[in-house]
Parts: sequence; C-alpha cells; structure tokens
Amino acid sequence: MRKHWKWLGAGLTALVVLALASAMPTSEAKKPDPKPPPEPPAPRVICFGQWKGGGLDPTALICTMDANGDNSFTVLQGGTLVSTSASWSPDGLWLGCYEREGVGEPPYDNAIFRVWPDGTHEQMVVSYTEIDAYNVGHDKMSLYDYGSGFGYLGGAAWGPDGYMLIGANVVYPRSSGQGYYLAGRMFRVHLESGVIEQYMDNPGTYSEGPGSYWQPWNKIVFGSDRNSIFFGDLFSLDPDDLEGNGLHQVTYLAEWPKMYGAALNRAGTEMALTMDTPGSPVGANTDLYLLLVGQDPDHPGHPIQLGAPILLRGDPECQENAVAWSPDDSQLLMNRSWPDGLKQIVVIDMTTEFPHSETILAQSRKSLHASDWCPVAPEP
Repeated sequence: MRKHWKWLGAGLTALVVLALASAMPTSEAKKPDPKPPPEPPAPRVICFGQWKGGGLDPTALICTMDANGDNSFTVLQGGTLVSTSASWSPDGLWLGCYEREGVGEPPYDNAIFRVWPDGTHEQMVVSYTEIDAYNVGHDKMSLYDYGSGFGYLGGAAWGPDGYMLIGANVVYPRSSGQGYYLAGRMFRVHLESGVIEQYMDNPGTYSEGPGSYWQPWNKIVFGSDRNSIFFGDLFSLDPDDLEGNGLHQVTYLAEWPKMYGAALNRAGTEMALTMDTPGSPVGANTDLYLLLVGQDPDHPGHPIQLGAPILLRGDPECQENAVAWSPDDSQLLMNRSWPDGLKQIVVIDMTTEFPHSETILAQSRKSLHASDWCPVAPEP
C-alpha cells in the first residue's frame, strides 16, 4: 500500500520538493477542456490503484470497480505513472490528482494529470516547472538553484469551482540571513486557464497542504504543523482567501497520536481520521478514528471538532487508513495493510451497530489501495 497520506491526501511532514526548469509563463492559457461525458460513470464508483513505489512501475494501475468489488476496469496502466492515488472530481466526470514522471524538459519534470473514467482525454493540469516558474516570478529562489529533490510535489486534491489544489515546496530565506530552507505550501490551479495562485505566502518552517474542499462547509481544509511541529492539526479558510486572513483551526489533537489525514462525510458532520497506533513508532502502524464535526459557536460558518476522537479500527498489527465515504454516508471506504504484505480494500457499513460490520472488497499481496469513492451516486 502506498504511504497513507492524503491531506486529505498529503502528510504533515515536509513536502517533497518539486522539479524545476525553464517553463512557459503560468498565465498562458491551456487548451480548452473537451466536452465532458454526458453523465457520471456507473456503476463503477470506487477508484483504486497499484504501485510498488520507488519510481516508474510498468505494472502500475489506476482502476475503478463497483461498490461490491466487482466489474473492475483499468483506466490507466504503467508508462510514466508514479502515483496511482486518483480521486473523483466533485461532479464525478473526471479522475485526477495522480502524477506522471518525466513529462517535460528536463526529463525529471513531473506533473499532475486528470482523465475521463474510460481512460481517454487525459490532460496535464500543472507541471513542476510551471510551479517553479511561478515561484521565481514571485521573487523566490528556483528549486533548481536550491539544488535538491527534483521531481516531486506534495500531492493534489480537487477544489471548488474549477480549481485543483496542489502541495509544493517554496524556498524561503532564513531570518538570520544565513541560507535558505524549504517549506511545504498550498497552491491552486485554474483548470481552464492554468493560472497558478498560492495560499498564504508566509515564511515559516511549518508545512501544509494541499488540502481538500469541504463542500458542506464551503471551506478549504488542510493539514498543518504550524502550531505543533511534526504533530499537526486541520485548519480551514474560505476558497478565495488566498492571504489566509480568516484562517481557522478545526482540530485540536496535540495530545493525540500523530494524524496523517481525514475523510469528511458528505453531510459534513463526521470525519474519519488516520492516526498512529498509540505506543508504536511513528508511521509504523495506524488506526482509524471517528470525530464529530459541528459549527464553531465563536466563529459561525467555520467547522470545528466536537469532543474527542472515537476508535473505530485499532488492530496493532496492521495499518488502517480512511479513504472516503459513499454519497449517502452509509459506507466508509478504507485500506488495510498487514505485516506479511497482504493489502485489503475494505468497506465499513456505518448503518450497522458500532463498531460496524465490514466487507473486504479486494485483497492482494501486491501493492493495492483504494483512493476514492465517486461523490455522485449512480443512476438506479
């Protein structure tokens, strides 16, 4: 199973750095989108992937399947895929946020893509050289000049109103005036025009992003360790609040094990948290918790955690991490990885009595992980 960070795709530790090189101006318009398919794909609603990690993998897959694990379909295979954690667009018409390697010049220039669920009409959303050119155009040092870590970004997620959220490193000068440091930051890319904008361009050694769009609250929510280095929380802001003037803390988990990500239900009232197993080395094992979400009485319109996390799955022998909820919130999709190499895609029936029954949809001793559940319910 791939590393289980999905900030709501990405982790809180420093985001891996991006490639750079000379690039076209980021304000240059991209080609218009092709006409989308007339209706969301059905009944294949779960997307999943296989990738062994460590670079190019000719057997890497991005696939879809039915909610019961049947009828799998290969959307993309091998080639330059280096990330198979695709996710559905809010309208259910695209799969995106996955990564290809060596798509530009120089050959380490990676990029984020999107594709129709039938595997056609693939489009590049943004490349690392484009984001690097944006940084240089905003008086930052190029990552090429910084000289480290080409070819990686910190993940991607769908945003609202035709945007995609991107995590990427920025080079900031140290306050002492001696040298520079990398810090993970959050960007958004306009899908139609390709225009890039950065959220909260502020110095600081904390990392954050790429975030995700919480539609029930109309907020961008992202992980950040700005208040507690390495052990982070979730924060929210309005989608167009690029300066972060209305930044709001959603969770307060400093006394809890390290959190790697969260999946909000469609109603916006519960989220499933992926957190370290208490007492285990950091990242060695993870458990699944539920956390209630409500409106902050002191900040109307902003979400905030209600109470303490409730353990949902906590086997100390394996990694368990939440992925997504079904459109009606009746089922929770998760991944499980055992020490002997067995990988499982599991659905938890949230309508049954706590701790809720589950069904194993797929399992393999090869790399296997679910990555999302289509937010649009298929037609009956």
